[in-house]
Amino acid sequence: MSALPDDPGPLWLLLAALAGSDAGYRIQLLDGTLPFGELPLAVERLKASAMVLVSGRAERPDLIRRQLPRLAEQLDVPLGLCGPVARIRGSDLVDSQVELLGDDLPLALARLRSLLKGA
Repeated sequence: MSALPDDPGPLWLLLAALAGSDAGYRIQLLDGTLPFGELPLAVERLKASAMVLVSGRAERPDLIRRQLPRLAEQLDVPLGLCGPVARIRGSDLVDSQVELLGDDLPLALARLRSLLKGA
């Protein structure tokens, strides 16, 4: 789990991590400054089942429209987007492999659970 680069603070990331941990998921927080190009290697080394990116804001359009779909194609696990960014920018990702988990944490975790069962 990692914050997107422009996220101003760790609130959403920490809330999502706590909720995921409470739901029984093994959570590994990644440094928000880790370049997207290094995330596939981090996911591989951690033997992660999914990668969840979190943000409490809209983020840059180029990040959402170009970089996230490219990252999803590079990962061998599902890529989920959680927090207000999923609601605000969701229409930009409709035809991508990025899973929109939403900004309601219990619902986001239920969507993640379904996603992992299908993976």
